[in-house]
Amino acid sequence: FAERVVSVPTTAPLSGTQNLTSALNGQGLLLGTGTFTVTEPLALTSLRLLKGAVVKGTAASALRLDVSGTLMVQCGASISGTNLGYAGATTSTALGGARVGVLGSSLDAGGSHGGKGSLHGGGVAGDVYGSVYVPQLSGGGGSYDYTAGGAGGGVLQLKVGELVLDGVIEARGETRALISSARGGAGAGGSVVVDAGVIRGAGAIDVSGGDFVGCQSTWSGAGGGGRAALYATTLSGFDPATQVKAWGGGLYSCSMAPIAGWYGGAGTVY
Repeated sequence: FAERVVSVPTTAPLSGTQNLTSALNGQGLLLGTGTFTVTEPLALTSLRLLKGAVVKGTAASALRLDVSGTLMVQCGASISGTNLGYAGATTSTALGGARVGVLGSSLDAGGSHGGKGSLHGGGVAGDVYGSVYVPQLSGGGGSYDYTAGGAGGGVLQLKVGELVLDGVIEARGETRALISSARGGAGAGGSVVVDAGVIRGAGAIDVSGGDFVGCQSTWSGAGGGGRAALYATTLSGFDPATQVKAWGGGLYSCSMAPIAGWYGGAGTVY
């Protein structure tokens, strides 16, 4: 087994619900249990997320982190843009949200982005869009079906000296569930770009589309996968083929059994 030295923090971590603003630029941060919302681009010397820490962006705005030293995401911690992309449709005559000039998803369809949303009805899945190499767009919102569709995943842009990832970096589409009266289509996965000198760790990067969980033989569409791109000088024990996911969402019964053949299209990993 690989041996890893874990240092013990000597200062008390920040905790609770807080906003992280550019007033913190130039500092090193230690984050404990809590939710930390990045409201504007951050440029830090180091950033460490302990178990229970969640760093997230805001809806319709990219989360940008520039860490000159080490960004460490411990097991049980996350950097999240899940559900922070284009909004789902809120009426039967509206399309799920998507970038300007792109057709959004309509009745019973999940949102699209790197892959098409799945269709379970008489509507149309939205267009595929965005860059394989430099993804920078949110995931498309799901269609309306008696209730609003799910939001797509947001955008995470990370530039770091070293990424130690044992937790999760995610920008998933919003899952919808008829069992909770959320019947609209699920959202598509968003975008994650990592530019790092070194990437290591046993964690995951996930830009998958949202699932749809239904009962009584009634379903809407699942979301298409998003887009992830990694630029690294060295991968040290980190395998993108197994640790980065851009899956299409699936359809599941209320007992969580998969409904064969009803999956959103896969996104892209570069």
